[in-house]
Amino acid sequence: MSPAQRTALAVAALAVAALALPWSVVLLGFAALVGALAADLFAVREPPSVRRSLPRTAARGVPSQVVLEQVVPVSGSVRLRQPVPADVGLHPSEADERLEGVL
Repeated sequence: MSPAQRTALAVAALAVAALALPWSVVLLGFAALVGALAADLFAVREPPSVRRSLPRTAARGVPSQVVLEQVVPVSGSVRLRQPVPADVGLHPSEADERLEGVL
């Protein structure tokens, strides 16, 4: 679930709670939600640094080695994807932390 969906769900829960709880409790919950949202926004990390190794030119029908690798380890998981045009294939086209494929 994305942060936007979680925030919308929490706001909806606070709206329902406002029907039964005192306003001070609802405002306290809203302040906690804003704090959690701010913490989530500041926790966003920098994009990972990736090294890509591939041939300068490619000929149709001739396999070429493509390597993508994460340069600096980061906290959390990294999924590498290399998009290709519709008539070109890369197998595999995505992997975790290191992608070695044939174009």
